[in-house]
Amino acid sequence: MKTIKISIAIFLFLASCTAIAQNNQQTDGKSDEIKTLFKKTKHSNGGYGTLMGGYTQIDGKGGFCYGFNGAWMIGHSVGLGIAGSGFSNEYFIGHQAGSHYKSLQGGYGGLFIEPVIFPKFPVHVSFPVILGVGAAVQMDAYYWDSFEYDYSYEDADLFFVAEPGVDIELNLVKHLRLGLGAKYRFTSSTILQGFDRDALNGYSVNLSLKFGKF
Repeated sequence: MKTIKISIAIFLFLASCTAIAQNNQQTDGKSDEIKTLFKKTKHSNGGYGTLMGGYTQIDGKGGFCYGFNGAWMIGHSVGLGIAGSGFSNEYFIGHQAGSHYKSLQGGYGGLFIEPVIFPKFPVHVSFPVILGVGAAVQMDAYYWDSFEYDYSYEDADLFFVAEPGVDIELNLVKHLRLGLGAKYRFTSSTILQGFDRDALNGYSVNLSLKFGKF
């Protein structure tokens, strides 16, 4: 938990600095203009949704992940909303007949925050983070052959999660963006038979499609 708290504090500090710096830069050449109490300021808000999928590391093994988020876009530079993700390190293929394969599957979700640097540029960077809770399930699959199997449930546990990341985004058209991202998942300790308490900690890389008003 100490690692999670430190990571969250560092991320929020950097995000605040980024938002302040960007706000100072995006003044359309009017940085010397004096701000007054009674002058109306134009604010631009919108919203967007994102679908993503990719590779993740669970218990030191490769797996796949997928997710979504929906956020309110504040002034082109900060997204605030909710997000959910799922994961599994079971590929369902390539196992020998008569073998058992233990896997971890589950999901998590919660608050979603995403500061964006230079969002109007064709290529820009964002820093998404998820803070929330999740559940993991330990499964045992017995394979009759490479494609036929039976599942049995063995154990489950809940956890807290913090997942900071960085995305490189391309503005394909006005309402559509393509992203390539890397994230790291920090979780509280989990108690699952035959697995380490930090088995769910790991990195992920993903592709995403983001659509909405930015």
